[in-house]
Amino acid sequence: MVDFVIVVLTIVEVILALMLIGLILIQPSKAGGGLGAIGGDMTQSVFGAGAATVLSKATTYIAAGFLGVTLLLAIITGHRQVGGSVAEQIVPEISVETPEKAPEASSVAADETSLKAESDTTDSAEME
Repeated sequence: MVDFVIVVLTIVEVILALMLIGLILIQPSKAGGGLGAIGGDMTQSVFGAGAATVLSKATTYIAAGFLGVTLLLAIITGHRQVGGSVAEQIVPEISVETPEKAPEASSVAADETSLKAESDTTDSAEME
């Protein structure tokens, strides 16, 4: 049921978006350029002398409807229980293996001492 509502709202949103694009392109600019010059001021002959007010009001109403449908879609899809995030679906659970025996502090210190001694001999050999 929710999927059907989402599909219907998406179709309505696409239709409103196309209508909004069309209305914005039809409107004459204040400088008189744009598509008004191409269409030969067809908007004034269709809508009369108050074409600018009719188009601007229609643009306002369609923009408000587009915004409302977009917010409604965001609310509906935000509250859906999909079953976790995409990262949880893609990445399997990683098991962390703990070492059976932790190294003793004395053996770590001895390893560090032997590494330091080796690096000292390497450095002195490189200098010669």
